[in-house]
Amino acid sequence: MAQQESILEEFPVDYLEEVPDFICFPKQKKSKEKLHLTMTGKHVLKKDWLLPEESEV
Repeated sequence: MAQQESILEEFPVDYLEEVPDFICFPKQKKSKEKLHLTMTGKHVLKKDWLLPEESEV
């Protein structure tokens, strides 16, 4: 724990302001990936849904 405290003490204040963004980044990235997969899936399903073969079923 002492090592982390010394790192924070030596850290420039400008960088400390970015720490919350850095901490939240993985969660935001995961959320964006899920949204992208959802939107991609919708697009693919929409194309399949519009096929004449699907209308016959």
